[in-house]
Amino acid sequence: MIEIKRQDTVQRCTDGACPVHASREPLPRTVGGLSGSCETLPQTVGGLSESCETLPQTVGRLSESCETLPKTVGGLSESCETLPKTVGRLSPHNKNKATNFNNNIIFRFMKRQIKSNRVFKFMRTHIAFYQSVFVFVFCLALSSCDSKPTEEPEDSDFDVWVLNEGLWNGNNGSITAYNTSTQATTADIYSSANNGQLLGDTPNDIQLYGSKVYVAVSVSSQINVLDAQTGVSVKQLPIAANGTGSQPRQIACHNGKVYVCCFDGSVVKIDTATLEIESTAKAGRNPDGICVANNKLYVSNSGGMDFPNYDNTVSVFDVNTLAVVKTITVRMNPTQMKADKNGNIYLVSIGNYDDTPSALQRINTTTDQVEELFEGISGFDMYNDYLYFYYADFMLGTTFQIFDILQDSIVNKNFISGGDLPTTPNGISVNPRTGDVYIFDALDYKSTGDVYCFDKNGNKKFTFEAGIIPKKAIFK
Repeated sequence: MIEIKRQDTVQRCTDGACPVHASREPLPRTVGGLSGSCETLPQTVGGLSESCETLPQTVGRLSESCETLPKTVGGLSESCETLPKTVGRLSPHNKNKATNFNNNIIFRFMKRQIKSNRVFKFMRTHIAFYQSVFVFVFCLALSSCDSKPTEEPEDSDFDVWVLNEGLWNGNNGSITAYNTSTQATTADIYSSANNGQLLGDTPNDIQLYGSKVYVAVSVSSQINVLDAQTGVSVKQLPIAANGTGSQPRQIACHNGKVYVCCFDGSVVKIDTATLEIESTAKAGRNPDGICVANNKLYVSNSGGMDFPNYDNTVSVFDVNTLAVVKTITVRMNPTQMKADKNGNIYLVSIGNYDDTPSALQRINTTTDQVEELFEGISGFDMYNDYLYFYYADFMLGTTFQIFDILQDSIVNKNFISGGDLPTTPNGISVNPRTGDVYIFDALDYKSTGDVYCFDKNGNKKFTFEAGIIPKKAIFK
């Protein structure tokens, strides 16, 4: 039982009914507003209150606590066990406890306010206000959906990215992007996506790994990390030792790590999650090729800066610890290397450009034994069980051939032929999804080059212009 005292008037509340107050004393302090204290009288009518334990907190709104009295008048409440939850309608489980609200002072107060049109004015005013707020927020949401932030570039629809070396010390390396469906081309997707920023001086390798693209920029001595969809720069990671640039040359990716061999003889391991250098190791002279097979990291030591005393070794590392496992002797001036699906490594040694010709070798990564396959090769790429390669001979010209790695024999010595052929091939890449062969023509090595695309049967599909000295492509 609750007693509500108002001067000399006492009204007792029973379980069946509980009028708010019986006297004709002044009405509640606020109508449609907020008050600071409400222990015995309701604080608000149509508004919110903070604490009302024994009397209703709100009229026409929601309240937080309603143990003995209804929380709302004409609205909803959360929990009212002893009295009806609503005023103006009956709750299904408390019909026997419904009071005669026509005798309730709050109800009578509301009737007086309705008659005086105050509540209607209040409702009209506040409904109009909230309608205005709703319309404003709705329009703001629509406008934010329609407009695209300028700092978030759209995803690239270019499925071929060609790496262009540029001129040595010219700082004009670039990435030409091409759409094979629309034949659209952008001269430098990196510069376009990064407000004119330059890729760097003499990029030498590019690899797509996960959601990122990694570019080894040799003279700038850094690894540029790009978003694979937009071309936006994620990070430029300097590669240096004792304050001197290491000249990164080639990249291999394996098990969440990026491995880079550098011309200063170092091998760098980069974590792809943090994009930080995790560890470094020492290989031989002027490493110029790298790949992973059979949980080992292989690095070819060219000695290319020590003419005529080229190197002829391959350093073998544990891929996890970068500890040197062994050193393998191969033919003079080893450079490009790539592993097949069986775990064998194919390695090009380019010789001394004189009396020692270039040659293709195969390393068995189980025994690390080296087998010589044939002489006369400049660059290659692999697709399924075939090795597509070209050989540029100053005297005999250039040939494009196919080597079957299962039969260990050249099965096509004239893969492409005709009048419109690359004149100065500088690299070859095969699309791993389609088998299309891309050959990069450096032309005069100082102006923009061309890219030729042939299907796997040697039929020409299209050509497009690239940057200065195109070298390699990745396919998305």
